[in-house]
Amino acid sequence: MRFVIEDHRYLMTMIPVFTLFFFAGCGPNYDEDQILDPLKLVQKFDANASNQDPAEFVEIKLHPTIDNAIYERSGATIDIRFQVYIVVPKTGEKIMEEEISNQRDNLIAAVSKVIIESDMEVLSDPALVLLKSRLREALRKELGDEIHDVVFAQYSIDFI
Repeated sequence: MRFVIEDHRYLMTMIPVFTLFFFAGCGPNYDEDQILDPLKLVQKFDANASNQDPAEFVEIKLHPTIDNAIYERSGATIDIRFQVYIVVPKTGEKIMEEEISNQRDNLIAAVSKVIIESDMEVLSDPALVLLKSRLREALRKELGDEIHDVVFAQYSIDFI
């Protein structure tokens, strides 16, 4: 006896159904009590995690001379004006202000290097995500890991 399926729709429907039943049960086993029990979830919550609480941080302006950079790129002169603030924990505010005043020249060089090495796509990004990330890493090398974030108060690019 020969078995012939003339209706391909039946076959196309049965392939995913067969696959579903064949692979059912594969994967990790989770303890449903652990997932659904709110008390176990609350026990894992860390109430002392203040690394995201905005009230625990303060913005410190870098030095006033770190406000602009003028450089030439592809025959065009670009004037970038900005005000950079670093976000640090309140507990390290005084120490960070001293570090900023002590390392003024290194900070100017680090910020200028990041700006000059960035291409126009990075400099003209509305969110400035990559530029902030690069600045944060360069400033962490100079000032330490206390820097939580970098914030721009003003930012503008002009072609001269």
